[in-house]
Amino acid sequence: MPRRQHASDWRADGPEAGPPQPHATWWPKTAQLHKAAHGPLEALRARTRPEDCVGGPTFAGAQITADADIVVDGLLLDFKSARRPLAEMSQRTAWQLTGYLLLDADDRYRVDTVGLYLSRSGVLTSWPVDDFLALLGACRRDLTELRQVFAELLAGCRGQADARYFGTRRD
Repeated sequence: MPRRQHASDWRADGPEAGPPQPHATWWPKTAQLHKAAHGPLEALRARTRPEDCVGGPTFAGAQITADADIVVDGLLLDFKSARRPLAEMSQRTAWQLTGYLLLDADDRYRVDTVGLYLSRSGVLTSWPVDDFLALLGACRRDLTELRQVFAELLAGCRGQADARYFGTRRD
């Protein structure tokens, strides 16, 4: 089996040799990047004003550390770059989105839709909040009530919610 070409293998045979030619396995990755740049995010950018975008939103009053990827005009969007998205994205991804949604207790970001952007395939998928909560089987679908219950749950942790995850404790 021939060895894969590596950038360090490129050698110029003089000024007339021109630039090195990319290896054939690079073309699919280049196509992915092109699709990502000119796919659904381009349409999202075109219809959104910069003042309606919040990158790395954080959640005031939260007893745990959390920052989402971006909120764009009510769309809470998380970026994923999984090589095999169907195999690698599990309930954890859904719970992560749910956590961000519920941590916005004062509705600062006016989230009405949650979504995922799969960067390797250039796919953007989203759900209205009510549909997302229904898919999760939420018994209570009133977002304000869910946020309140979640805040009470976290308050009962007395700031220790992160401690269990990160292996540290606050005294």
